[in-house]
Amino acid sequence: MPSKADLTGYRGDMNLEEGGYFYRFTPGDDYADIVEVVPASAMGGPGNLFFISAGSLYMPANDDTLKRALECCGLASDESDPAQIIYALNAYRGFDLSESHVIQIGKRDPYHDYDHGGFGMPADDAITFLGAKTDLRGYVLANHVSWE
Repeated sequence: MPSKADLTGYRGDMNLEEGGYFYRFTPGDDYADIVEVVPASAMGGPGNLFFISAGSLYMPANDDTLKRALECCGLASDESDPAQIIYALNAYRGFDLSESHVIQIGKRDPYHDYDHGGFGMPADDAITFLGAKTDLRGYVLANHVSWE
């Protein structure tokens, strides 16, 4: 459960099936917790397969990396909103991965060519298969976003 001082939120498409990430930042810490969902369809994969990654994002108080990240994302160099800083740093250099999972909602798409098109399909034993009516956001919040 987050403390009252924690800043938690979500950034991404309003439909998590199109990708996004959840974050938690406690003022005074130099990192934020991140749980990111990337649809395989963004990489030429099937539309019902998702990569869930969790880790931490180092948030330097003031250094050249932060300045470059803010500039890269079109934000002012004196930006102080933690949500914007998290966005800029994650977009600029990503986060340190601590765990990752692959889930598939419903059956394999019989019309998708899993062997061609540049998408490397994970082996079945590396995928968690979920029912066709599974709510992706609900699943991620219940199973991967530990602070909610």
